[in-house]
Amino acid sequence: MRKIKVGVVGIGHLGAMHARTYQYMPNAELTAVSDINPSRLKEISKQLGVPGYLDYKQLFTKVEAISIAVPTCLHYQVG
Repeated sequence: MRKIKVGVVGIGHLGAMHARTYQYMPNAELTAVSDINPSRLKEISKQLGVPGYLDYKQLFTKVEAISIAVPTCLHYQVG
């Protein structure tokens, strides 16, 4: 079975949980994460061993699916 390349936008508490979960899914490959907080981005991308991007739009060419884990008021804008 081919793995789907996934990314997570917003890696606060819940977003980091989403990203960690993808690492254990047999049909998913966590490819990248994104967050506007540089220190959080550096911390989580290092922990998970994936590239991190401040601009979520940079994920578009690196993934096939994105988990949007930003605050609810930003879901439409990011989606």
